[in-house]
Amino acid sequence: MNHQHNTNTDLSGTQTEKNLLAAASGEAKAHTQYELFSGAAYEEGYATVGDSLWDLSHQEKEHAEIWYELLGKIKNTESNLETAIAQEGYEAESMYAEFARVAQEEGFDEIAEKFRMVGTIENNHRDILKNILTELRDGTLYAGAPENASWFCTNCGYIAQGSDAPEYCPVCGYPAGYFIRYDRD
Repeated sequence: MNHQHNTNTDLSGTQTEKNLLAAASGEAKAHTQYELFSGAAYEEGYATVGDSLWDLSHQEKEHAEIWYELLGKIKNTESNLETAIAQEGYEAESMYAEFARVAQEEGFDEIAEKFRMVGTIENNHRDILKNILTELRDGTLYAGAPENASWFCTNCGYIAQGSDAPEYCPVCGYPAGYFIRYDRD
């Protein structure tokens, strides 16, 4: 995220705000859709088509990022986690429950069950994000684990042992923020 798109203008209630929201949503949807289409092309043996769709999907993501930044929707990590927790909570408690209810009423029992199962997954996502936010706030995200904890470098795959993640990976040099704890619940 290297964009410098701060308008310093209050967009609240304007048609431009509505247009930015629609553009961001459309681009985010296209990003996901093109990634899925890319996978289908690869599965059918059309690697060059898959590559093109993959590239386009990431360009669509960049477009969405521009619009979300102009809307002020991308903030610091703590705020972003709070937003994600709220979104996952809405999906878990309201959205998928309502979708399941409607599907059940309309006789789509299998779809209703899928909605319920995904709602449960969204609740798990919320719990994961809540734990991450708690660890971020109390300083235990990369420190304070049991002495025999395993820390996995997400960049190169190196595994370190100890109560804290290494300040830097001894293999690739990436900072502690690229380590995840293996032994988390």
